[in-house]
Amino acid sequence: MIAAHNALTNARIQIRVVTHRASIAIGWEIIVKLTFLGSTSQTGNCPTLFATDHDTYVIQGWRITDPEAVAAMDIPDHETAVEVPRALLGFAPPANPA
Repeated sequence: MIAAHNALTNARIQIRVVTHRASIAIGWEIIVKLTFLGSTSQTGNCPTLFATDHDTYVIQGWRITDPEAVAAMDIPDHETAVEVPRALLGFAPPANPA
């Protein structure tokens, strides 16, 4: 898992969207499949919520660039933070009870 994470950190990641489905690919290998869940955008571009085939979510939003806010979150170099409207989270399905 750590090796895969390091490969992702050091690789160029490309996202391709095809009619509400997308894949994140490194080279020729597909790592995760995305399924469009919803968007609060009039054009469906951003902000957008996707589900993955790894039982996780990918959120496309506005990158946080305020230095004070970024410093307060203590974000590692291989991560980023995005801002999305609260309404976008309404597209997430309810959590399954454990």
